[in-house]
Amino acid sequence: MFEQARIASSARMQVRSGAAHDQEAWQREGRQREHEAELEAEAGITWGHPDYSEKSERIREQVRREMLREKWAREGGPESYQRRAPFIHARSFITTLALLQRSVLAIGRYDFEPGVVGVIRKACNDFAAALPGLKAVRDSSAHLEDRIRGERFGEKIATKPIMTSVIHAPGGGVMIA
Repeated sequence: MFEQARIASSARMQVRSGAAHDQEAWQREGRQREHEAELEAEAGITWGHPDYSEKSERIREQVRREMLREKWAREGGPESYQRRAPFIHARSFITTLALLQRSVLAIGRYDFEPGVVGVIRKACNDFAAALPGLKAVRDSSAHLEDRIRGERFGEKIATKPIMTSVIHAPGGGVMIA
């Protein structure tokens, strides 16, 4: 789901950047004006009518909402929600992996036959070895407000120097999420 949402987001960005997007926006605006004119005619609102401005504004707002709902139905919801989808899926995936790891660890604490206990413990160790930073990543996403304060379990987190192509903090002092 993360990959699908990321690919869909990338595709939407490419479509919006072209000349076809400008023409589509122009056509949509034309349809919006036509619909506004139809509703004004149905309501008997004409230029010079005593309440023209107020009633016309209400009709424009109604048409804008209708067009927005049509767009959301066609494109899968508001753009801000669509941009968040990959992050929601990634967080869900990390949380599910951490839950799976905790569940396997909990099962390993029960007294089974010796052969079963060994298999469970090996599975726990293999899982932990395959995803060594899972707990830290899950904790950071689940306790974001603590990380923003630079804390972990109520204590300050010691920051380390970071120097990448994007971040230049040779003295540390920054928290990167």
